[in-house]
Amino acid sequence: MVKPNAWAELEPALNYSGLKLRVSRNGAVEERGARVVDHFGTEMDHFSECIQTNAPPKTPGEEGLRDLKIMMAIYEAARGGRTVKLS
Repeated sequence: MVKPNAWAELEPALNYSGLKLRVSRNGAVEERGARVVDHFGTEMDHFSECIQTNAPPKTPGEEGLRDLKIMMAIYEAARGGRTVKLS
C-alpha cells in the first residue's frame, strides 16, 4: 500500500467564513487562511452572465439534481437504518 505524501484539511468544512486550511506535503504542515467569498453572490453573477451571453453554466442543473438525489438517499438511509444504493 502506498502512503500518501500530501493531504489537505479544511476546518470547519461547512462554514463560509472563519475557515482554516492546513496543507501537508512530505511531512511539512502549512496553515493558511481561506479568503472569504460571497458564494451566493458569485454564483448569481455567473448565472446572470450565462443568461446574457447564452453560455452554459460551470455547474449545470444535472449536478444539483445528482446532489439532491444523494441527500435524499442519506435521509432515507437514516430513517430506515439501512444502506440505500444509488443507481
